[in-house]
Amino acid sequence: MKYSQFPTWGKMLAPVILGSTLFSSPAQAETALLSADQAFPVSVISTSQQQAELSWQIPDNYYLYQHKIEVRQGNQPVLLELPPAKDLYDDNYGHTQVYYQQLRFQIPTQANQSYQVSWQGCAKDRICYPPQSIQFKTDLSGLVQFEAAGPGSKRLLDLNGSSLQHNTL
Repeated sequence: MKYSQFPTWGKMLAPVILGSTLFSSPAQAETALLSADQAFPVSVISTSQQQAELSWQIPDNYYLYQHKIEVRQGNQPVLLELPPAKDLYDDNYGHTQVYYQQLRFQIPTQANQSYQVSWQGCAKDRICYPPQSIQFKTDLSGLVQFEAAGPGSKRLLDLNGSSLQHNTL
C-alpha cells in the first residue's frame, strides 16, 4: 500500500489551494502606486484680482497632511484658513490631521508676486511621498498667470479672454 499525506480529494485540491495562495498575494491585490503628480494634482485659479483658489483632487486610499500644506509669498508665509481635516494615527507623525478626496481653500494674492505652494501626502498603508511643491506668479492685475495641475498641464492664463469669471485656469 502506498502512503499518502492527502486523501484522494486532497491531492486534487492541493494544487488549486497552492495556486490560489500564490496568485492572490496582497502585492498583486493592491492597485498600482500612483506618481506624486497623479496622486495629488493641484489646481490654482484666480477667483478675483485679490484671491486665488488652490485645490487638490485626491484619489481613494490617498491623503494629504494638513500640517504639511504651506503657501509662501516670496519668502513670507501666507496665513491659511484650511477647512476641517480628519483625525488619523500615522506611523510617520503619530496623531495628525489629513484630507481625503478633496481639499479646496482660498488665499489672498497681490499683483506681480511669486508664490510657492508645498504639500505632502501618502498612499494609505503603503508609502508617503516626499514633499511636493509648485510655484506660480500673479500679473500686474493680481491674476494667476498659470495653472499647475500635474505634469505637462501648466498653461498660460488668457488675460485677453472673456470676463474675470472665465479667466480661471
